[in-house]
Amino acid sequence: MPGLGCQKVGVAAIWGCARFVPVLGAFYTNTLERLRDELRRKRKKPVTVYFSPSSDPFQPVPEVLDMAYDVFKHLFDSCIGVTFVIKGRIPARHRELLAAHASLVQGRIGVITLDPAIAAAFEPYAASPDVRLAQTAELIAAGIAIDARLDPILPGLTDCEDCLEPLCEALARAGVRTLAASVLFLRPAVVRSLRRHVEDKAMLHRMLDRFSNAKPLASRRLTFRGGSWRLPENVANEQVVGPFLELCRQYSMPAKACKASLLTTLRRCCRWKMFST
Repeated sequence: MPGLGCQKVGVAAIWGCARFVPVLGAFYTNTLERLRDELRRKRKKPVTVYFSPSSDPFQPVPEVLDMAYDVFKHLFDSCIGVTFVIKGRIPARHRELLAAHASLVQGRIGVITLDPAIAAAFEPYAASPDVRLAQTAELIAAGIAIDARLDPILPGLTDCEDCLEPLCEALARAGVRTLAASVLFLRPAVVRSLRRHVEDKAMLHRMLDRFSNAKPLASRRLTFRGGSWRLPENVANEQVVGPFLELCRQYSMPAKACKASLLTTLRRCCRWKMFST
């Protein structure tokens, strides 16, 4: 399916297509026309269409929002579902359209913290955590299946109980019943970007210090120039994964891995496998 383009801004490589500087988007004005043509040619219609966070349909760009609305409506009129992953603000008319076709919609809202300082530093142009929680509650109340995505958990910043427990509690109050999560991994380009753009250096160093004993990320599926680093398995299990999963159990929210290979070492985290669904 043709993309909607991307003009999102935020922390490079922390989530989706985010960047610290505005990205000039490539907007396809014939997306709906090409979608209609593609669906006409298919012998079997898709069950659902997935909107990647790399092309967020709810970017604050009028052309993108109008196109997304028309695309969603055409899919719903064709009895085709919609799945999206976002951290942005969903406009009221889009929420109304989604609510009117709740049975065809699945969503995942990304939120890593309730702390406004951390959110401002690492997601400066995303919707505020309060806005994301409010629209999550509204969509769930309308009968839409919405999960939350804690992607990524930031070691040294958002992995402590004082950060995770209020977030889990707030998500539970909003009606969320399933969480997906991953732990941040680093690569040289990300570190350089963080050093350039995160103004609170003490906050940044608190996070980077947790990677002082980091190990190369061993995965055939992920190859980055200059290498990648993950937390040592015992540190991730004891200080991040274990406490997080315990909170999920307390709030009766099954946990899933956004990126299993990034949580620790591929599939070796036994506690993660035991508590996930």
